[in-house]
Amino acid sequence: MERITFLTAIISSLVGLAMAGDYHCLSYKSATTVMAECRKLLGYSPHGSWYETEPCQVYCGTRITRMWNEELGEPLISNSGRFQHVGNDTDHFQRTVNNCWENVKASVPKCDHCSRADAAFSCFNTANTRNESFFIPQTDLQHRRVLLECVNMLQITSHELDFVKRSGLLNHPKGRCLVRCLMIREQLYSEVNGVDVFRTLVQRGVDGKSREFRKHVANCVQYLQRCFLDRCTLAARIAAECFGERIWPAINKIVEDL
Repeated sequence: MERITFLTAIISSLVGLAMAGDYHCLSYKSATTVMAECRKLLGYSPHGSWYETEPCQVYCGTRITRMWNEELGEPLISNSGRFQHVGNDTDHFQRTVNNCWENVKASVPKCDHCSRADAAFSCFNTANTRNESFFIPQTDLQHRRVLLECVNMLQITSHELDFVKRSGLLNHPKGRCLVRCLMIREQLYSEVNGVDVFRTLVQRGVDGKSREFRKHVANCVQYLQRCFLDRCTLAARIAAECFGERIWPAINKIVEDL
């Protein structure tokens, strides 16, 4: 039973509640769906047991859920927000990282993704986790597709898009509307529900658990809302000013790469 704990954590990463209002380009998958998909992709029997994983099955789960850092050769555990301390032991997670995972990183080559994923599985199989619905972050290709859809919906011509790139997204009305469309289509923001800080940060592979930063974003958004800006300007300035370097360069890069 203990082997399933971390596996569930890996494949149930990036927590989000699947609400009726979640549509557009937001993707949800259950732990069962992910593991079944991995078994099929790896050519294993579809009737395998949860309690005994097959070779590379854990690594496959981290890739499907966008939870593996290829450059570092490790899972993006700190971004998942899923590990909880045991009882009053608030340092449990950090001790696990220091005492076990650091040793694994030193002993298992980062190019050996499957072995390192299994090692992470072993390190964290005693951690408490929340087994909830989870969303799958967009890939760069999916970001590009969403942005192209926004360009078409906003009827931005290629000439206008070139001008937006030269002018800067914030300096052109259609550039600001393009940012708003991207954030809404990826369910990161809406005028009704506001901005989803955790989801926005995790979408960019940034730690979304900082209370200080979440408070900063909330204060920044409230300030901009009091400025009586039009909807496109409000959304674009929230992305640029409230999130700043955490996501704004990434948005600019997506547009520049079109």
